[in-house]
Amino acid sequence: MKSAYAKYQTIMIKKIENFLIKQKIHFIGWGFFIVSESMLTAGIVGGFGEPLDYILHYGLNIVLFYTNALAILPFIFKDYSWKWRLPIGLVYVVIAYFLLKYLIDIALLDLDSRDEIPNPNTRKYVLGTIWRCVMFSGLSGFYYLFIRYEIQRTESNRLAEEKFQSLIRQSEMQLQLNKAEAAYLRAQINPHLLFNTINFIYDQVRTVKPKAALALITLSKIFRFSTENDQSNSLPTLQEEIKQVRHLIKLNQLRTERAYFLEFNYSKEVTKFRFIPLVLITLVENMFKHGDLRNKNQPGVINIWIEDNTFNISTKNVINSVKLFPSLNQGLKNIEKRLQLAYSQQISFKYSNNEENLFFTSLTLKIESTVIHY
Repeated sequence: MKSAYAKYQTIMIKKIENFLIKQKIHFIGWGFFIVSESMLTAGIVGGFGEPLDYILHYGLNIVLFYTNALAILPFIFKDYSWKWRLPIGLVYVVIAYFLLKYLIDIALLDLDSRDEIPNPNTRKYVLGTIWRCVMFSGLSGFYYLFIRYEIQRTESNRLAEEKFQSLIRQSEMQLQLNKAEAAYLRAQINPHLLFNTINFIYDQVRTVKPKAALALITLSKIFRFSTENDQSNSLPTLQEEIKQVRHLIKLNQLRTERAYFLEFNYSKEVTKFRFIPLVLITLVENMFKHGDLRNKNQPGVINIWIEDNTFNISTKNVINSVKLFPSLNQGLKNIEKRLQLAYSQQISFKYSNNEENLFFTSLTLKIESTVIHY
């Protein structure tokens, strides 16, 4: 119980310290004003008043100052009707101040801090009270204007910062656009050079190394599919990519002269489905790159199907115990980014491995109301 109270006490002390530090300019300002005015008044009248007299009257003036600046003036100037609210508000403030000051003077008499009750009907009392009210109201008006200036300055700085950040983003986007345009122009040149070179090499080796020539022309077909779809604004059907997957399987068999065991299952309706290109090829390429497809009893499996308005792709393969390539999953990460850009929240793509050394990928896409950003 004591520890909880001590903790609460520490928190409250910290809050008070933070408040005093944050508002120290107000305390210093009021302290200087009260001391200087009290000394000047004491010099004129020939003595100081009772401490309670100072506390209550300056307390009233401070309350008037902050009530005006933080509540009354913001209410008066909240819209264009301030012209009639200002004089009415000032009258109410003067009346309220006058009454409160008179009540304080009566209370001081009851507390033996005064010898007599001041007469509110005298000109001196009325004008003096009104003057004090108008003076502190005027000072609070300057403070209110300062607060508004600070708010507007902060808002202006915020808008300037947002504009600056927006210009930076626009500049970065323009830079990326310029890079993309340059890459697109290079992509238009590079494939032309690549295919001409491949055709030349193919003509040179087809009679001498027919297997190498077959591998070369197969690779050329995969490259052509990749570049043509990269520069196209329309989505290819999966039938086209399935054909390239078979080319990829054939190419790997030619390259290693090994038998690969791979189950490739898909329905006829899947072949007509339009989907962003190079996803399926990348998944299969990842199986060859990091998987072991040489075991007849544990073949790699690729399944593509449509069910309940959902398009699905799943793969499974044994993980190769011999790391031929660094396993950074970069190809899968690229797939994930492309799918998110194309299908946003409509797509789900996951990959994982289990204790049996099997690697899985799973892709699901809601076909109904699918929006493609491609």
